[in-house]
Amino acid sequence: MKANTATATTATKAKKSEKVSEAAPTGADPRRYPVLGATLRSVDELSADPRNAREHDERSITAIMELLKRFGQRKNIVVDADGVVKAGNGTLEAARRLGWTHIVAGPAPKKKAESNAYALGDNRSAELSSWDQIVLESYASELGEGFEGLGWSPDEISTMAGLPSETPPEAPAEFPTFDVDVKVNCECPKCGYKWSAAKK
Repeated sequence: MKANTATATTATKAKKSEKVSEAAPTGADPRRYPVLGATLRSVDELSADPRNAREHDERSITAIMELLKRFGQRKNIVVDADGVVKAGNGTLEAARRLGWTHIVAGPAPKKKAESNAYALGDNRSAELSSWDQIVLESYASELGEGFEGLGWSPDEISTMAGLPSETPPEAPAEFPTFDVDVKVNCECPKCGYKWSAAKK
């Protein structure tokens, strides 16, 4: 009898797991984050932080969209008790543009002041790191086309890979002028006579 009960319980858990996976078009599984208390949330019940000090331009959102399309959601966003995103505002916007209905979210600190402090610290700590250019260039060469869509422009990728830029340089609108005498050597193409002239 106990064996039958255990089997039934296991089957029930399996069905619930299947439902969770089916409900997550992101491919993200909240069971990966048991310690962080992450859960699957509807994007409709979440809102961007109106006081988010970190701005996302179009290039930033596009890069996040490319990452989500290619890899799915690999880390949770962080929201407070009111559903306001404290970390991952760009990810939420990108997910909405992709038509996602759900996203994995973890809880922010309960106290509002601490929640706001976490939002600032999370963004600032990312700014303080830097790239190892040698390692980065090795990845650019190693991954080839796989490096595209990771946030670097084609020209930046070409530069790292040691290739010529895909965008030709633009000629300056105006060329500088100098109020100095410039010595010009001249030669007649017919007789070969040579002379010097000063050009201003």
